[in-house]
Amino acid sequence: SGSLRQFYRFYPRSGYSASFSQWLSEASSAPLSGCSGEVVSWISPVAYAARSVEDARSLASAVSSVTHKHPEAQKGAEAVSVAIYLALNGSPMQEIRSAVKQYYPLDINLDDIRETCRSDGTCPMSVPLAFAAFLESDCFEDAIRNAVSLGTDSAVITAITGSLAEAYYGIPSDLRNRVITFLDSRQHAVISAFERRYGSIFEKNSAFCPVTSIKILPENALAGGPGVVETERPVSILSAVFPDPEKALAVHDAPSKKPVKRKTKAGKRPRKTKKKEKDESAETPAL
Repeated sequence: SGSLRQFYRFYPRSGYSASFSQWLSEASSAPLSGCSGEVVSWISPVAYAARSVEDARSLASAVSSVTHKHPEAQKGAEAVSVAIYLALNGSPMQEIRSAVKQYYPLDINLDDIRETCRSDGTCPMSVPLAFAAFLESDCFEDAIRNAVSLGTDSAVITAITGSLAEAYYGIPSDLRNRVITFLDSRQHAVISAFERRYGSIFEKNSAFCPVTSIKILPENALAGGPGVVETERPVSILSAVFPDPEKALAVHDAPSKKPVKRKTKAGKRPRKTKKKEKDESAETPAL
């Protein structure tokens, strides 16, 4: 718990629940009695250290019990850890599904519940939704889209879904390279140290994500609005790093333009065009 609290001091306002923020800021080491889904959202690393399914279970139980002692929190952590361990070791989707059914019935169909889906943020509600988002996916990006499209408890559900999808599909290198730029030096050091020991995963179960439509959430979806709107236009992986789906479509559709190199004599700069000179003069304030 000491390491968790030390990290919390660096990032005190990072979307933690009120109860967990209070636990992190106090000196007490007694675990929380609740079963918030956030304990499962950060459990994935234990699966990389595990050497067997049973090892994944025991490590998940040991790590999650540091912060949450509720049986449902233990159950969610174990289910996700086992699924990730199986995915890392090449198990097919059906085998992963069978293993998870020992914990949850997996009777959720996303299309049936998307418009009315609501989660209170606890493990019994958020963890099954994350599994549904993963099990109904075709690739990493598709899994993330499934999770976000539910419009409820998005941070926790998407984090869990992403950890499952990474272990099974790997992360597309262009998306990973883009996202890694948002980390500060301390976060980057943690990721680098982890990957030096346990390795990193790029695409392995799908070389290309066959996404042919984008699920656009209306502005009020996260506040309890209706479901998604479909548009049948191809979307590149770049859309995952743009908050505005229409902007992603514009980037995808825009023709590639190579910069035109102008020839100049050695040691001389190219002359500015009249248009550019005009633009620059317009930007200069009058004295």
